[in-house]
Amino acid sequence: TDLCFTCHTEQKKEWNAKKYTHGPVTLGKCAICHSPHATDNQFNLLKPSWDLCTTCHFEKGSGTHVLGDSMFAEGHPTRNRPDPIRKGKELNCASCHNPHVSNFPHLWAFEVQTLYELCQKCHNK
Repeated sequence: TDLCFTCHTEQKKEWNAKKYTHGPVTLGKCAICHSPHATDNQFNLLKPSWDLCTTCHFEKGSGTHVLGDSMFAEGHPTRNRPDPIRKGKELNCASCHNPHVSNFPHLWAFEVQTLYELCQKCHNK
């Protein structure tokens, strides 16, 4: 991580200020997810993001994500749909979660305190 942060100084500053940290970041193991040299994937990821996340979070590999007592009793889709927030991108784990750090529970990518508020980011109609 020290080598990574030699160039990625803004990330180091931002991430150190956050409350919640993803395991690989906590361990300083950037190369668990990123290639330090080159890949064909965005952000130098070792695999496409959904495939990468489900490598460790294999219980989410069904393509649906159970969200407590949400309206999606069968699970909310996590792929094969357009991302309603990030135009032109496919829905994936990073649609709702920050893969590095967050000040919000479950590494939510938005400034929300409850699951309902998170849902409202896309389902506000």
